[in-house]
Amino acid sequence: MRSVEIIIRYPKTLSDRNKVYFLAYGIEEEGIPFKLMESEASSAHDNANQAAMDSGLDIGIGIGSDWQIVTRHSRFQEGIYLFDIKAHSGIDMKAYGANAARLMKGVPFKEIVGG
Repeated sequence: MRSVEIIIRYPKTLSDRNKVYFLAYGIEEEGIPFKLMESEASSAHDNANQAAMDSGLDIGIGIGSDWQIVTRHSRFQEGIYLFDIKAHSGIDMKAYGANAARLMKGVPFKEIVGG
């Protein structure tokens, strides 16, 4: 059974998870449910593909061990991702999360400062 929420998958080995939590706060502020899931995969693209398949909203965010972050909608053509970025200290993770929620809501995206 697919859960009716945006799924965020990240590697178990990810050391600093604060960025993941800020990303989740952005989704929460938009009023959309989300679920954090640890993964054995280290690839952002693999994690996003699996997250989108598991999400009842068809939206998944994958984080890689190198802090690559991608958003995938299960209806996108294979290999197509939205917001494929490399996270660094200056990026607005809350805006990134909010944009995943806004994809589901069908409203304009926020600017991702620092991205």
